[in-house]
Amino acid sequence: MTLRPVARLQAEVAFDTSRFVNSCAGDVEVSDVKIVRAFTTYQFTDRFLLRNIVEYNTFSTRLGGNLLLTYRINAGTVFYLGYDDHYQQGDHIDADRFPTPDLRRTNRAIFTKLQYLFRY
Repeated sequence: MTLRPVARLQAEVAFDTSRFVNSCAGDVEVSDVKIVRAFTTYQFTDRFLLRNIVEYNTFSTRLGGNLLLTYRINAGTVFYLGYDDHYQQGDHIDADRFPTPDLRRTNRAIFTKLQYLFRY
């Protein structure tokens, strides 16, 4: 589903599901995976935008979030500033160290990138 309430804001929500049943073993369910993903972009100006992605996977019980600021200086030069955060269910990481089903942070990053197009 894609929503565009105003010209500068676009939001997409996706729900993917995959179910596997072993019919040889009497219709035993092997896996049931659901992935929910929200993708939002806000265009402040022609050169400056903010993007956000949030995704949850029920099979691996992982939650991920990503924020990205993009500033286009000219046609070949772009500056990026981003933040990335990932969580996973504690007992899926290590059941002895984290015996809880609560989400635990597994990864966090702040990053920057400057892209420049060399012309000759």
